[in-house]
Amino acid sequence: MRPVVSLRSGIRKKVSLLATETNHSCDYCRWVAGLDRPVGGILLETSDWVVIHHQKIPCPIPGWIHVVSRHHTPVFGQLSETSRSGLFRLLESLTQTLTQLTRADAVDWVMFPSAGGHWNAQLIPVNRSVPPDFRGPALFSWQPDMPSGILGVEGFCDHFRSFQAESLSRI
Repeated sequence: MRPVVSLRSGIRKKVSLLATETNHSCDYCRWVAGLDRPVGGILLETSDWVVIHHQKIPCPIPGWIHVVSRHHTPVFGQLSETSRSGLFRLLESLTQTLTQLTRADAVDWVMFPSAGGHWNAQLIPVNRSVPPDFRGPALFSWQPDMPSGILGVEGFCDHFRSFQAESLSRI
């Protein structure tokens, strides 16, 4: 089963996979609905999820991605059974892709609602460059010496989409 519905280039096209409800003050809702473009664009879309790169610029870790629900809800249990079960297949697939692309030692999964109340999962490739004191929850406060700027994030996202398209063509 292919979890990917569409790969996106940097330009957002109108599609039928819009959020069922849009909270216009929520960045995630605005990106899912195509009202704004996240840095790096949309990486992947499924019927229930949208994948984007971490938006903090400079980015501490290229490849830090967010898997965002199409539904604005702060509670995982309020998502449909199909959406919840499909998430774990998608996270496993994305973990494999990130491990290959970033040569990470591990990919940490963190799941919670955003400050604006939109549930999301974050996949964070971790390797030896991350000091041991900043593994786990402390990673959110880590500031590396050479963070990735907008061009680095855009470049990673282009590479990710190319890699995914090549991977899917072999399935």
